[in-house]
Amino acid sequence: MTFYLVYANDSIYFFSRNKDTIEKGFDDQKNHLDMNRLRTHYTDTTDGKVFCAFISLIAVFELENQLTELMREKNLSKGNVIAELEKIKVIKTSSGKRLMNPLTKLQKDIFACFDLKESDIKEYVLAI
Repeated sequence: MTFYLVYANDSIYFFSRNKDTIEKGFDDQKNHLDMNRLRTHYTDTTDGKVFCAFISLIAVFELENQLTELMREKNLSKGNVIAELEKIKVIKTSSGKRLMNPLTKLQKDIFACFDLKESDIKEYVLAI
């Protein structure tokens, strides 16, 4: 009987946690992805916008999932992580060569969560 109660409590906790995650996802879609109003006139446009929002929500959840521990250790929010990654600058010279500023320690830590090194990022920048 005790096992059943513990199992029931675990499943209730699991359900509550998933419900909270789903609610946060819809909140992110509404407030951060500008999906409060669709402002479209055609079904195809609406379908495309909702599909893009769905894909971006998956990307945001994966980003948060991979970076959970780092965000907790460094007391970062999703906005802080994205702002830090936006600081990466790539310059294209007149000869067509691409140059990238060196990554900061935090940027390296963020990429390390995805098993990427600075050399991988530079290789990608040069391949574009």
